[in-house]
Order: sequence, then structure tokens, then C-alpha cells
Amino acid sequence: MQLSGYRRACGKRNGGIRSLALVQAEAVAEAEYDVDAGCWARLTLSQGKEFAEYHFKEDEAVFTETVTANAAGVLVTHTLSFVLERMDTASARAVRELCTSTPNGLVAIVTTNNDVSVVVGYSRKFGAGYPLRVQRAAAASGRKLADTSAETVVLVSVDIDKAIPFVGGSAASRRGEPYFFIRQGARAFVRWPLRPAATPGGGARYISFRVSLRWLPAEN
Repeated sequence: MQLSGYRRACGKRNGGIRSLALVQAEAVAEAEYDVDAGCWARLTLSQGKEFAEYHFKEDEAVFTETVTANAAGVLVTHTLSFVLERMDTASARAVRELCTSTPNGLVAIVTTNNDVSVVVGYSRKFGAGYPLRVQRAAAASGRKLADTSAETVVLVSVDIDKAIPFVGGSAASRRGEPYFFIRQGARAFVRWPLRPAATPGGGARYISFRVSLRWLPAEN
């Protein structure tokens, strides 16, 4: 294989995660990969399934990838860690649901503060065969009145490739009408609200997916 090198590009380099959405691995019915762009173009979920958004404590979520190589081959460990603010019934329920889903695993869409999204727990070679699973979850009440209680969750997946960027959207099965319909030239985008999972009444955030449309000339 010919080496292609690396060219530094101009753009934002801020750290941090802006949003995190999770779904059970078995809910991913199909994934469309754009070979030319080298990224996922669309994830299609099974009927009635949808991504759930997890609101984490500000600046308390991180995604890391560790590559190890030896004579046997390459392994990539994907680690997703985030903190749910407050140790209460809502965070306990969220952690319980994640642990219950661990045997079959989870798939995540992680979006950074640089507007880069990646799919974690789903790969081209294995599909959802090596999903994210709960490695540990720890709740802490804090010692002092000025401390805040929190629940820390760590999800881990090990496979043979780095997470692939995601530029499309999730064609999740949903009820009701889309919030936004956007036309951009020959393309159209539909945006749906993400359902808050850990924090009731969370902010208005959206996922979008491409749809194939044929634009007809207006009739006189």
C-alpha cells in the first residue's frame, strides 16, 4: 500500500464533545457507506427504534481511540466516557438501561465541538458485531456542600479499525411530521428532534437525513 502522508488543514481544532446519541446495536438495520468520501452517509434503524440523546455535564465527555499493533494485526480500542450531572433517579435509570443493553451492545453517534461526527460501535467489516458495551459506571455524591453529585459512564468497543466519520443522518422510524425540511440545490434534508434520554426537557437538538426527491417544474 502506497503511503499518502498527512497534510495539515486550516480549520477549528477545539477539543470536546458537543452531543452524544446512543441506540441499541440490533436497532441498526442498514448503513450506507460513501466510498468516495470515506464516510457513513446514512444509518437506517428498524421500525420503531430511534437514537436517544444523553445530556452530559459540560466539558465532561471524551472519546478516545488507542491503536495497538503486533505480528497478529491491529486492534483499536474505542472508549467513550461521559458524566451525567446529578446522582438521582433519572441518571440511575439511564445507567440501568445502558447496562441492560450491554449484552447486545450499543452504537453511538459522537459529534465534536468542531462539527465532526463519527459512528462508534459499528464498522464496515463487522457491522454491529463489536459494539460499545458498558465497562463501568460510578456514582458519587460529593463530600462537601459545594460539590456536585454525578454519575460517570464508560463505554468500550474493540475492533480493527478507527471510527468512521458520519456526514449523513439517521433515517430513524418516527411518528409525526419532521420539524424542518430544507432544500439545498438538488439535495433535500429532513431534520428530526432527538429525544432526551437522561435529562428531561433538554434543549432542542436535531439529527438530519438525506431523502431522494425529484423536483418537478411548476404547472402553469
